[in-house]
Amino acid sequence: MKILKDRENNLMVSFPYNPQFVQKIKTIKGHRWHPDGKYWFFPNTNGTLERILKVFEGEKVYIDPSLKPQLNRYVIARDKVPKQSHSPLDSLNLREKGVIGV
Repeated sequence: MKILKDRENNLMVSFPYNPQFVQKIKTIKGHRWHPDGKYWFFPNTNGTLERILKVFEGEKVYIDPSLKPQLNRYVIARDKVPKQSHSPLDSLNLREKGVIGV
């Protein structure tokens, strides 16, 4: 799954066809399907990126680096690293590369 930003600061979400993903994305307010570009469109309003990430929690997501300031607020707020799994630096490295599992 990819979350990109267009020139007007809107969010564009794309993924290979998956009926479960389609059901999930339709639960997010403001969704619009663009059949020509084969992506879902969302106005980048306060909280939209967070809602998308919450709905797709556990999935691998590529996020446009230009959305990083919004992402950092969300990830920091919910980043709870189990003491026995991996270090916070491992999570930071994944976030810096723009690929996270949320």
